[in-house]
Amino acid sequence: MKLNYKEIPPEFLTSIPEGIKFVRKHGNDFLVVEKLFCPNEHNLVTDTVHIHNEPALYFHIDIGKSGGLVFVDAFWVVSAGMCVY
Repeated sequence: MKLNYKEIPPEFLTSIPEGIKFVRKHGNDFLVVEKLFCPNEHNLVTDTVHIHNEPALYFHIDIGKSGGLVFVDAFWVVSAGMCVY
């Protein structure tokens, strides 16, 4: 899986929220989710699965009678006007 670089808006860099860290990979700057908790204070960052050498985010999702874990890349993404972090 290739890590695609998108420029980080300067206004975001002036006040990086708690739980997000600034990293440099392949000569580019990235923001990575380092801490994330659900409303029940469960840690959503796992050290058992890594994507791009960083711990992944994970969520338990139920759809109908089925359910399971979904692991998500912790790298901040900007695409088509959406910010996901």
